[in-house]
Amino acid sequence: MKILFFVLALILSKVSAQEHQDQNKPSSILAIEGDYKIRQLVVPGFEELPVQRKLFAYYLAQAGIAGKDIFWQQASKEGLAIRNLFEKLWAYSDTWTHEQRKNISEYLYKLYANHANYDYMGNFKLILKGFSEKQLVQLARSDKKLRREIRRLSRDILDPNYKTTYMASAPADLIADTQTDFYGKGFTQADFESMSPEMQNEFLSYPKKTSKGIEAEKLMIGGKYSPELTAIDFYLSEAQKYATDAEKEILSAYRKALRTGKTEDLRHAETLWVQHRATDIEFQVGFIEAYHDPMRVRGAWEAFVFLLAKDAQTKDRVERIRQNASYFEANMPVDSRFQKAPGFIPPQAEGAFMILGSGESGERPFSGVNLPNDERISEIYGTKSFGNLNVLNDLNQAGDQKEAHLRKWLPREYHFFIPKFDYAHFDTLQVELHEILGHGSGQNLPSVTDNMMKETYSPLEEMRAETASLYQLMDPKMMEFGILPKMSGEEFDMYRKSALSMFFADYINKYELLADNATEITQAHRRAALVMLNFLRARNVIEVQTVEGEYPHVLVKDAEKARQALGELWSWIQTAKSTGDYDLSVRLFNEYANYEDFHRNLRRLVKERIQAENLPTQTIHLNPQLDLVRNEKGNIVNVEIRYHNFSQKDRNAVERVVDHMHANNTQSKKLRENIQLFSCRYYFQ
Repeated sequence: MKILFFVLALILSKVSAQEHQDQNKPSSILAIEGDYKIRQLVVPGFEELPVQRKLFAYYLAQAGIAGKDIFWQQASKEGLAIRNLFEKLWAYSDTWTHEQRKNISEYLYKLYANHANYDYMGNFKLILKGFSEKQLVQLARSDKKLRREIRRLSRDILDPNYKTTYMASAPADLIADTQTDFYGKGFTQADFESMSPEMQNEFLSYPKKTSKGIEAEKLMIGGKYSPELTAIDFYLSEAQKYATDAEKEILSAYRKALRTGKTEDLRHAETLWVQHRATDIEFQVGFIEAYHDPMRVRGAWEAFVFLLAKDAQTKDRVERIRQNASYFEANMPVDSRFQKAPGFIPPQAEGAFMILGSGESGERPFSGVNLPNDERISEIYGTKSFGNLNVLNDLNQAGDQKEAHLRKWLPREYHFFIPKFDYAHFDTLQVELHEILGHGSGQNLPSVTDNMMKETYSPLEEMRAETASLYQLMDPKMMEFGILPKMSGEEFDMYRKSALSMFFADYINKYELLADNATEITQAHRRAALVMLNFLRARNVIEVQTVEGEYPHVLVKDAEKARQALGELWSWIQTAKSTGDYDLSVRLFNEYANYEDFHRNLRRLVKERIQAENLPTQTIHLNPQLDLVRNEKGNIVNVEIRYHNFSQKDRNAVERVVDHMHANNTQSKKLRENIQLFSCRYYFQ
């Protein structure tokens, strides 16, 4: 036993030394765990920041970390309780078999990645495999409290026929039958519809039933989520000490909103934020996106801290898009009443590296963002857009890997163009156009608000941004403005076909993540792409080719006609949004959001290929760790950024040693600690 522990100590000491030595040369892919590829968020340039700015970023990041459990509470009714249950259960892991540890580890990976016991992308429940309720209870030994909690939650953990879907859709009750927690216990869609419009749309509130009727608890210090919001406020106050004068004013305004819970105070803070152009550190901490609220009104909690990119190529490309936004706005294929005033330029657009993502933008962060969402602010001041470069760019993906990916997904007719098609550039550019020329475009008519779109708003808005990005990408002016490199007419035609084909290929690839028995797609971005795919197929401008044993291929029959069809769809979307025509939006989804046998066959083909190639289907991104560095007097002198470097090879070595110990009935505190080390908790703590 001593020899085994010595071997294990050697492995771990080697890993620790390796981590210290290579922390500034991190790998962006850390490991493959089942269906999950684990990637590191790498932040080039952080080390060069002045200490004052590093400390500003550090305390903003701490504010983000302090609030992460708010989203756990919002994301599912029992998710946080299930997470807490299994974290307590680890205390008894010394007697688990290898198979038990494997099944629980896989379940926890999925639980942490989704911040819930549901896969919100695929709209299905996560099930712990390999256990009955009795077997799970036995893991808690004699801990009566833990055993009771297992029994209470067992159906949520084990039963595939209980509360099966994350987000409900008609004719089910959109609130009562959805597993998120934005409304109180027993709250229904009828209760929501009985509220006044003002109460329905109160952003910083948690409506619930009381003995006095329906009341809306404020999201504020002293109200809903008070412990977390109090901690967030503390760290924001610390960040103010290292902020510029403009940043201090913005943070003061956000802190006031935390204390009052008033929408007008939050709106004031966001108005200050959108007018401020950061030069190095950018951030948001609060309730932002409404994707998880079944009524698409109340924001889920999230936080992000960015370091803005400094490389000339990125800055030049994004600035060219921003400076020419007025041209693209004037040439939107929509009624001129729905366009912003001539000459409008978005206040800021940048490429950026995520230092921290937390809450909704945690382990599955966005590839781009456009904020604020408040249409009153955006129509007066515009919006700020950021492409998340360390999510978009995989440091480990070599050129030959990218070419192999394109050969899998592009029709054979396009393969000759692969050497000239810069897929990484297209992928990044499409996200930037989505945010700047999509979300950042257009305006509503006076007195029209986005809330009029009700539950259709989020997928409608994502479809508007996606449609706009592709429509504008296919404009020859992209070359004239220097956003795309110069190409001949024939080359540009092939570029447009390849770009549109890969956009839909990337979408179809994600069908594999849906449940086997899925009858619809509910996640906003994917529902939007489903409508786009069906719309273009109905217009006969694209064709989805299927061959047994291959990935589906999207053939673009005519690039210009496809662009015209995108313009037709954009006009429909923009008309519904800008006029507040809810019925027009519903009609669009009723006609084109059908997930039918055709799509299920695409899913089958994709799933068969992924399984044959043993590929991960999902990606988790890990934040770097920020550590305060103090001198011998205890004074802070620096902030050090650290990356995970515990490689798959190292993890396998530890796994083998621990399994050997376990096979020989070794039981000790040290063993339990090392089981936790190579478990998913290594990554998600």
